[in-house]
Amino acid sequence: MDASQDLVDLIIPFSDSKQILGKSSVADYIYRYLEEQGAESCIIEHEYIDKDFLIDYSKYYSRSFNKGSKRLTTRVHFFSCHLTHIDLERILSNGNKEDKENDKKYLNDNYLGFTILKPINDFENNPLIGRTLLKTYPEEDGDAKRVFLTRGVEGAEREVPILQGGDESGAPSSLR
Repeated sequence: MDASQDLVDLIIPFSDSKQILGKSSVADYIYRYLEEQGAESCIIEHEYIDKDFLIDYSKYYSRSFNKGSKRLTTRVHFFSCHLTHIDLERILSNGNKEDKENDKKYLNDNYLGFTILKPINDFENNPLIGRTLLKTYPEEDGDAKRVFLTRGVEGAEREVPILQGGDESGAPSSLR
Protein backbone atom coordinates (compact mmCIF):
# COMPACT_ATOMS: atom_id res chain seq x y z
CA MET A 1 0.00 0.00 0.00
CA ASP A 2 1.41 3.41 -0.90
CA ALA A 3 1.61 6.46 1.38
CA SER A 4 -1.32 8.15 -0.37
CA GLN A 5 -3.55 5.12 0.29
CA ASP A 6 -2.45 5.13 3.95
CA LEU A 7 -3.73 8.71 4.28
CA VAL A 8 -7.07 7.76 2.70
CA ASP A 9 -7.57 5.24 5.50
CA LEU A 10 -6.70 7.80 8.20
CA ILE A 11 -9.20 10.54 7.36
CA ILE A 12 -12.93 9.98 7.60
CA PRO A 13 -15.99 12.23 7.63
CA PHE A 14 -17.20 12.95 11.16
CA SER A 15 -20.51 11.20 10.43
CA ASP A 16 -18.57 7.92 10.03
CA SER A 17 -16.98 8.27 13.47
CA LYS A 18 -20.13 6.93 15.11
CA GLN A 19 -19.19 3.44 13.87
CA ILE A 20 -15.70 3.74 15.36
CA LEU A 21 -16.81 5.24 18.69
CA GLY A 22 -19.49 2.61 19.22
CA LYS A 23 -22.95 2.88 20.76
CA SER A 24 -22.16 3.38 24.45
CA SER A 25 -23.67 6.31 26.34
CA VAL A 26 -20.21 7.95 26.58
CA ALA A 27 -19.65 7.57 22.82
CA ASP A 28 -23.10 9.00 22.14
CA TYR A 29 -22.40 11.99 24.41
CA ILE A 30 -19.06 12.67 22.68
CA TYR A 31 -20.66 12.38 19.23
CA ARG A 32 -23.53 14.76 20.06
CA TYR A 33 -21.16 17.22 21.77
CA LEU A 34 -18.85 17.34 18.74
CA GLU A 35 -21.79 17.52 16.35
CA GLU A 36 -22.89 20.71 18.17
CA GLN A 37 -19.32 22.02 17.82
CA GLY A 38 -19.53 21.59 14.04
CA ALA A 39 -17.23 18.58 13.62
CA GLU A 40 -16.70 17.63 9.99
CA SER A 41 -13.60 15.41 9.80
CA CYS A 42 -11.62 12.91 11.83
CA ILE A 43 -8.07 11.67 11.64
CA ILE A 44 -7.66 8.13 12.95
CA GLU A 45 -4.33 7.32 14.58
CA HIS A 46 -4.08 3.52 14.77
CA GLU A 47 -1.67 1.74 17.10
CA TYR A 48 -1.30 4.72 19.42
CA ILE A 49 0.62 4.19 22.68
CA ASP A 50 -1.48 5.77 25.43
CA LYS A 51 0.41 6.10 28.72
CA ASP A 52 -2.79 6.01 30.81
CA PHE A 53 -3.91 2.75 29.22
CA LEU A 54 -0.43 1.25 29.63
CA ILE A 55 -0.65 1.95 33.36
CA ASP A 56 -4.03 0.16 33.50
CA TYR A 57 -2.62 -2.63 31.39
CA SER A 58 0.48 -3.10 33.56
CA LYS A 59 -1.52 -3.05 36.80
CA TYR A 60 -4.37 -5.28 35.75
CA TYR A 61 -4.60 -6.67 32.22
CA SER A 62 -1.02 -7.95 32.04
CA ARG A 63 -1.86 -10.29 34.94
CA SER A 64 -4.92 -11.77 33.28
CA PHE A 65 -4.85 -14.90 31.19
CA ASN A 66 -6.55 -13.27 28.23
CA LYS A 67 -4.53 -14.63 25.33
CA GLY A 68 -3.55 -11.99 22.82
CA SER A 69 -4.53 -8.98 24.90
CA LYS A 70 -3.63 -5.78 23.10
CA ARG A 71 -1.64 -2.86 24.48
CA LEU A 72 -2.09 -0.36 21.65
CA THR A 73 -5.03 2.02 21.44
CA THR A 74 -6.59 4.14 18.70
CA ARG A 75 -6.63 7.93 18.96
CA VAL A 76 -9.30 9.84 17.03
CA HIS A 77 -8.74 13.56 16.34
CA PHE A 78 -11.74 15.76 15.51
CA PHE A 79 -11.77 18.84 13.26
CA SER A 80 -14.42 21.43 12.41
CA CYS A 81 -13.22 21.66 8.80
CA HIS A 82 -13.48 19.34 5.84
CA LEU A 83 -10.21 17.43 5.42
CA THR A 84 -9.27 14.98 2.71
CA HIS A 85 -6.24 12.76 2.25
CA ILE A 86 -5.12 15.20 -0.46
CA ASP A 87 -5.22 18.10 2.05
CA LEU A 88 -3.26 16.12 4.62
CA GLU A 89 -0.69 14.94 2.07
CA ARG A 90 -0.17 18.57 0.93
CA ILE A 91 0.15 19.80 4.53
CA LEU A 92 2.65 17.06 5.48
CA SER A 93 4.80 17.50 2.38
CA ASN A 94 4.67 21.30 2.16
CA GLY A 95 8.20 22.71 2.21
CA ASN A 96 7.29 26.41 2.12
CA LYS A 97 7.71 27.84 5.65
CA GLU A 98 4.92 30.44 5.29
CA ASP A 99 2.47 27.86 3.92
CA LYS A 100 3.42 25.48 6.74
CA GLU A 101 2.63 28.17 9.33
CA ASN A 102 -0.72 28.91 7.65
CA ASP A 103 -1.56 25.19 7.54
CA LYS A 104 -0.61 24.79 11.20
CA LYS A 105 -2.82 27.75 12.18
CA TYR A 106 -5.69 26.40 10.07
CA LEU A 107 -5.51 22.96 11.70
CA ASN A 108 -5.16 24.44 15.21
CA ASP A 109 -8.11 26.81 14.67
CA ASN A 110 -10.28 23.88 13.55
CA TYR A 111 -9.05 21.30 16.07
CA LEU A 112 -11.82 20.13 18.41
CA GLY A 113 -9.87 17.57 20.42
CA PHE A 114 -9.31 13.83 20.63
CA THR A 115 -10.48 10.65 22.26
CA ILE A 116 -8.69 7.38 22.98
CA LEU A 117 -10.36 4.07 22.14
CA LYS A 118 -9.05 1.25 24.30
CA PRO A 119 -8.55 -2.18 22.70
CA ILE A 120 -11.15 -3.62 25.08
CA ASN A 121 -14.88 -3.87 24.48
CA ASP A 122 -17.70 -3.49 26.97
CA PHE A 123 -20.40 -6.13 27.50
CA GLU A 124 -22.27 -4.81 24.43
CA ASN A 125 -19.10 -5.05 22.28
CA ASN A 126 -18.50 -1.27 22.16
CA PRO A 127 -14.93 -0.02 22.45
CA LEU A 128 -14.15 1.50 25.83
CA ILE A 129 -13.54 5.24 25.66
CA GLY A 130 -10.33 6.33 27.33
CA ARG A 131 -8.76 9.70 27.87
CA THR A 132 -10.70 12.39 25.99
CA LEU A 133 -10.01 16.09 25.69
CA LEU A 134 -12.45 18.31 23.78
CA LYS A 135 -12.74 22.00 23.05
CA THR A 136 -15.36 23.67 25.25
CA TYR A 137 -18.45 25.43 24.05
CA PRO A 138 -17.91 29.14 23.30
CA GLU A 139 -17.79 31.36 26.39
CA GLU A 140 -20.76 33.35 25.17
CA ASP A 141 -23.87 32.03 23.48
CA GLY A 142 -26.18 34.93 22.78
CA ASP A 143 -27.02 36.44 26.15
CA ALA A 144 -25.75 33.44 28.09
CA LYS A 145 -22.19 33.48 29.43
CA ARG A 146 -20.40 30.32 30.51
CA VAL A 147 -17.88 30.17 33.33
CA PHE A 148 -15.00 27.70 33.25
CA LEU A 149 -13.23 26.58 36.40
CA THR A 150 -9.50 26.04 36.08
CA ARG A 151 -6.64 25.53 38.49
CA GLY A 152 -3.66 26.92 36.66
CA VAL A 153 -3.35 23.98 34.29
CA GLU A 154 -1.90 25.35 31.09
CA GLY A 155 -4.39 24.91 28.25
CA ALA A 156 -7.10 23.49 30.53
CA GLU A 157 -9.19 26.62 30.32
CA ARG A 158 -10.49 25.67 26.87
CA GLU A 159 -10.97 21.89 26.97
CA VAL A 160 -13.45 19.53 28.57
CA PRO A 161 -11.77 16.38 29.90
CA ILE A 162 -13.85 13.21 29.86
CA LEU A 163 -12.44 10.35 31.91
CA GLN A 164 -13.84 6.96 32.83
CA GLY A 165 -12.52 5.84 36.20
CA GLY A 166 -12.32 2.53 38.01
CA ASP A 167 -14.38 1.43 40.99
CA GLU A 168 -13.59 0.47 44.60
CA SER A 169 -12.09 -2.87 43.60
CA GLY A 170 -9.21 -1.15 41.84
CA ALA A 171 -10.16 -2.81 38.58
CA PRO A 172 -10.44 -0.59 35.51
CA SER A 173 -13.91 0.67 34.69
CA SER A 174 -14.18 -1.88 31.87
CA LEU A 175 -14.98 -4.52 34.47
CA ARG A 176 -17.96 -2.78 36.03
